[in-house]
Amino acid sequence: MRWFYLGAVIVACATALIFSGCGFKNGGIEIGPISFTIPAASGVFDASAFPEASALPFAMGTLEQDLCSLPTEDDLAAAFRQAGEIDLSSIVELSRVQLNKTVLTATSGDFSTVKAVQVYFVPKNGSIFNTVNLGGAFSLTGFGDTIEIEPPDDVDLLELIQENDALIGEDCPKLLIHVAGSAPDASIQWDAEIDVDAYAMLGIF
Repeated sequence: MRWFYLGAVIVACATALIFSGCGFKNGGIEIGPISFTIPAASGVFDASAFPEASALPFAMGTLEQDLCSLPTEDDLAAAFRQAGEIDLSSIVELSRVQLNKTVLTATSGDFSTVKAVQVYFVPKNGSIFNTVNLGGAFSLTGFGDTIEIEPPDDVDLLELIQENDALIGEDCPKLLIHVAGSAPDASIQWDAEIDVDAYAMLGIF
C-alpha cells in the first residue's frame, strides 16, 4: 500500500509538471506556480473620501472597504485545482499563494483625478501592528479605467488569510485605501481583483 501511494505522488507530480513546475521544499514536493484571479471587493470613491477637497486643489483621501467576501483556504484550493485543470484533491495542500498585483477597475466613471494610491490590508481585529502593505501606484497625469497595484515585497495571501482567521472576533477585515489627487465630480464605482501565483505541496493528507 505504501508503494501505491508513493507511485500516486510521483504520477501526480509528473502530471502537474505539464501545467506548471515541480520542486522540493522542506522535504516535500512543491508544484506551481498556477496563476489565477480572485474577486476581492467593490467600493466607491467620491468627494466624501477627501475631507479637505474644498480647500486644496490637491488633496489626500482615505477609504475603508470591508472584505467580508475574503476567500477562504478552501476557496483558494478550489481555484488552484480549477486553474491547473488537475484533480489532486486528496494529495494537494496549498503551501503559499503569492500576490502579484491588485487591480482596481472603474465600473462607473474613471480614475483620471487620482494621482496616487496606496493599499493596506487590515485584519478583522483592526490592529495596526498586523496591517499588511499591499502596494501602491502613482501617475502624474492620472489613471484611466484601471489601476494596477504591485506589492512592494512578497505577500503570501494564504498566510494572510490564515492569520486573519486565527484572530478573535466576528467582524470583517478591511482594505484601507489612501488616495491622492483631486476630488472627483461624480462618484467612481470600482471593483477590485487580485492576481496570484499559487503553489501546493504533494503528500498524503
